[in-house]
Amino acid sequence: MNKSILTAFIILIAATVQGQSYIGFGTDNYNGVHGLISNPANIVDSRFKTDINLVGVSGLIGNDYYSAKFGDIFKDDFDFDDDGTKSPKNANNAYGNVDILGPSFMFNINPEFFGYFH
Repeated sequence: MNKSILTAFIILIAATVQGQSYIGFGTDNYNGVHGLISNPANIVDSRFKTDINLVGVSGLIGNDYYSAKFGDIFKDDFDFDDDGTKSPKNANNAYGNVDILGPSFMFNINPEFFGYFH
């Protein structure tokens, strides 16, 4: 009985969890360590001989209740109550995502590297 409840819980969580990380940068040819998050095999065809990452942070928040033009937010006369658009519904949604990539180091070992040891 416990295994079936655990299995159902894992399937439910897997069906509801969504995530994207460093969209665009994760698929670039020159992404270095960041490309390993989505595809560890990228280290084989890396364009860098060495890649050092001290820290990387990516954040995103959004909702379907309040909207404003991004450029207007930074204007001095912008007022959140007056200048934004509110769209109240019975079930408004909000989402957020934060990715933190700590210190990491990647180096590329190519066939020439192994030639030195023969």
